[in-house]
Amino acid sequence: GKYSLRKLNADEVSDFKFGIISAFKLSVTVLNYVTCALVDSGSQCTLMSSDLVNKIFEIDHSKNQPIGQVKVANGQNVDILGTLNFYIKIGNENFAVCVNVVRNLNEDFILGTDFLGHKKNEGIVNMKEGCLELRGLKFPFINRVQSNTSEDNVGEIAFIRAYKETV
Repeated sequence: GKYSLRKLNADEVSDFKFGIISAFKLSVTVLNYVTCALVDSGSQCTLMSSDLVNKIFEIDHSKNQPIGQVKVANGQNVDILGTLNFYIKIGNENFAVCVNVVRNLNEDFILGTDFLGHKKNEGIVNMKEGCLELRGLKFPFINRVQSNTSEDNVGEIAFIRAYKETV
């Protein structure tokens, strides 16, 4: 059969019940310092900005010679200035983490697949419930955007759905 795209009408849109998440971020505590961590399933390693490391640990990596490089989401290679191992707290749970310290990072803290996929964490990004599951526990993302289900904005939402034409 053939497939085509069409814009949904207001009646079809009002049947949807969903929320939009612009990014997957969690509240994380490091040594009594609360920060925001981006959960990035596209990042192979966990990263922390050198500025945040300096704030929390009072370690200045600015004069360090790079020990390697990592490619970030915008395609640029950034220098790895060092690595740190420590515990973070998400909710009431402690998690061991190894971070690569980098400068000029758009986010202060990025949890990569090395953390998410670790056998002790077994991370699952749960889109339906808007949370990260670790060790079978659910930790809600902190930046859920308001749900687009009100009747007032139905006409402004441009949803496109593929449907199978019957011939």
